[in-house]
Amino acid sequence: MDNEEERKKRGPVDAINSARNFSRNLRGSFKAVRFVATNVVRAAAGASGGWTIFIVLFIIFIIIWLLFFSEGSAVDISTEGNQSTGSQGGTGSTGGNTNPSSSDINCYTSMSGADMDAYFASQGYIYFNNTGGALATLAEKHKINPALIIAIGRMESQLGNAYQSDPDKLAKKNAFGIGGADNLQPFSTWEEGAEVSYKSVASYGCATLECIQQIYAPVGSSDDPGDLNSNWLTGVKAILSEIPHASCQPPAGTISDWPIQKPIASCSVTQRPGEGFSHPNLNAVDLGLLHGTKVYSTNNGTLTELYVYAYNCYPTCSSSDGKGTYVKVSNGNSWAIYAHLIPESVSHLALNQTINKGDYLGQVDNTGYSDGAHLHYELSSDQTFPDFDTACN
Repeated sequence: MDNEEERKKRGPVDAINSARNFSRNLRGSFKAVRFVATNVVRAAAGASGGWTIFIVLFIIFIIIWLLFFSEGSAVDISTEGNQSTGSQGGTGSTGGNTNPSSSDINCYTSMSGADMDAYFASQGYIYFNNTGGALATLAEKHKINPALIIAIGRMESQLGNAYQSDPDKLAKKNAFGIGGADNLQPFSTWEEGAEVSYKSVASYGCATLECIQQIYAPVGSSDDPGDLNSNWLTGVKAILSEIPHASCQPPAGTISDWPIQKPIASCSVTQRPGEGFSHPNLNAVDLGLLHGTKVYSTNNGTLTELYVYAYNCYPTCSSSDGKGTYVKVSNGNSWAIYAHLIPESVSHLALNQTINKGDYLGQVDNTGYSDGAHLHYELSSDQTFPDFDTACN
């Protein structure tokens, strides 16, 4: 049997799974009710005085249908009594600050050119000697973490060293597996292949390694007959943990102004307070962001609402599910809501937990009433937003 502490740690994740299972059961119940009611109505219509009975039963059927109309069901884990372990090791009201990892996709300052040159020399990656400056420039240009590109190159070919016994592959100067193992695309320089890798990752619209793998190295791909891609994610993560690089910290003051780490590769203000089709009466902003972008608290306070909804219900949602998975941080009468998050990304949080400005809250998703990955950032009416020109960069 699990002990009580283990159950507490697992609580929010169990709530997410319960939400999904309950939603499936609810939809099944709806179908069953609809089937029975439809057949009763048909039978009544053929009986004596059938039209009167038909109308009465039809009204009952409509009421039942409306009650079960929602495509999914959410579990407000604030009512489940679940407490999760804070990211600093405490429980319950412990703060949950988690600094951005240096493996974050868009952390393009994680390694300088000199850092990369020193790393290549120490590891014997001879084909990338003195390329650090060029790779650092590409990292800034495409807003992609250079440590990630190095990890991909190591995973694919040990940055070219794996081709030393194969002159044909070595001559193609493609350290990143571009084109597939049996059809490597040739490049004139090793740096040229690196730039294609940077461009590819930047074009995916991803903020997580899991998302990148689905495009860069999908499991079951026709150009991967040996099923090497099944180890790609684990391998890249392991390599990233070994590469010595600086912690990616946000510039001073940026998280206190807006709930994202800046500079950021992809961001746009898609709705402002009182504007758009869903904000006419809301003091809220929608930020179009990459799926998986990390979200941080802009205020000190207490986590007063923690709602998990694991589905996208656009364009028809119940009033409670429209925000998808969201959290609310309150300080007296002032509060902030961060909505449309990945359900699993909030599992480290607990109701009544103390939140500090800059604490990691979760990651951007497309849950609830949403037609694309974005963050719904809403403030109480006593607060105003900073200059919108500073929202993204």
